[in-house]
Amino acid sequence: MGTSSYHAYIHNICRTRNIPCISPHTEEFLLRTLTNWQYKHCLEIGSAIWYSTSIIASTVKQWWWRVTSFEISMPAYRECLHHIQEQSLSNISLYPFDFWLVDHTRLLAGHTFDFVFLDGRKAHYDIHLAAILPYISSHACLIFDDVIKFENKLSWIYWLLDKLQWEYTTEKLDDDDGIICAFTH
Repeated sequence: MGTSSYHAYIHNICRTRNIPCISPHTEEFLLRTLTNWQYKHCLEIGSAIWYSTSIIASTVKQWWWRVTSFEISMPAYRECLHHIQEQSLSNISLYPFDFWLVDHTRLLAGHTFDFVFLDGRKAHYDIHLAAILPYISSHACLIFDDVIKFENKLSWIYWLLDKLQWEYTTEKLDDDDGIICAFTH
């Protein structure tokens, strides 16, 4: 099964089982951003069953790359592992817990990320951002998904981005939702 047909297969699984999945417009935005800037050290928080992780990993495998992903749900984590094996993608570190609830200093010692995709619990975006600050490159791109649909849970994230003085925009990618795209430089 080719990469594009595999992605269609996973997207269909998500839709059928009512598992949160990035929209086709968000997928296009991720692909365009990753390809244009060729990010190499990617962090994802909230992988669900692997769809967004596969988009990131499949795209950046063309150059030296590493994807580190966290998923809080143990069943979703197990399914992620299965899909990783199916796609034979290497250099992926997948962890079965919420990033901010563990001692990530040991897990991420020496790591710096130039691309971050946050798609976990929206009410925790600010906590996640605060926790990953020491691991973010000085020239990084951060994408926060579902920010229009859940804007009532995100007031602190806007405050924190303003405090950090990072350049960011809110992009409406779907009829009812979109992303924040922030740059550290």
